[in-house]
Amino acid sequence: MTFRSEGLVWLDQGGRGPGLVPAAEAALPVGDRGLLYGDGLFETVLIRSGGLPLLELHLERLAASALALGIPCDLERVRAGALALAGSTGAGTATALAEQALRITLTRGVAASRGYAPPAEPSPTVLITRSPYQRPAGPLRTVTAGVRVWSESPLWRHKTLSALEKVLARAEAVAAGADEALLLNQHGRLAEGASANLFVVQDGRWITPPVSEGCLPGVMRRRMIALTGARQEVLPPEALAAAHGVYLTSALMGCLPVSTLDGRPLRLGPPPPRLEELLGSGA
Repeated sequence: MTFRSEGLVWLDQGGRGPGLVPAAEAALPVGDRGLLYGDGLFETVLIRSGGLPLLELHLERLAASALALGIPCDLERVRAGALALAGSTGAGTATALAEQALRITLTRGVAASRGYAPPAEPSPTVLITRSPYQRPAGPLRTVTAGVRVWSESPLWRHKTLSALEKVLARAEAVAAGADEALLLNQHGRLAEGASANLFVVQDGRWITPPVSEGCLPGVMRRRMIALTGARQEVLPPEALAAAHGVYLTSALMGCLPVSTLDGRPLRLGPPPPRLEELLGSGA
């Protein structure tokens, strides 16, 4: 399989030959477990003015998930690849753009034989790409997805390549002319957006569903909790109509207000933290 992207990519297959290569020449083996089984992880990192302000938080989550799933992850090599690609000026790259999206993909690599069982000695693949990114203007229009989050699944706490539920949820949003889909868990309670975490403001308090409800522990979610003192509480769907503000957060878009849900208006609340605050050091 050939992965085509704009400009250069960073490719490291089983620790052999890591480096920048033209995207048109980058190829993954057809037996890579990320392709066959979704056996891998990814992180989407904001490139802002050539820098990666939240890279360390992304790497921290990647390392924790890789450890939990038993996928070897050499963070020094991943960090080196991310920094090299973010600073590269290969043909076709849009380095003049103020913001870009850098994606780190880590798979368990190629196994010696077929089947679900992971290899005894994995030889991981790291593919890092970058692409132009245009921040949504907001406020955002949302729909309630028919897809449900199973909060007891061990995968929901990790940003895995097994993301078909998110694909289907986002397809529902697109079909409805909305910007994002909100997902409920198997109990009918609010979990997250298809590609974002959820926050509400109620009586001046910022609130977000706990990870135990089936939401990803997002990097921007972590920054929002640190900046606003948000509490983690179980939220029924009715909380959105009653809220004084509803917001979605992600590492790329920062924090944006939500204006409608299923075609019905929601109350617009106080201004969210500015991107500059969210990209500040620490957590």
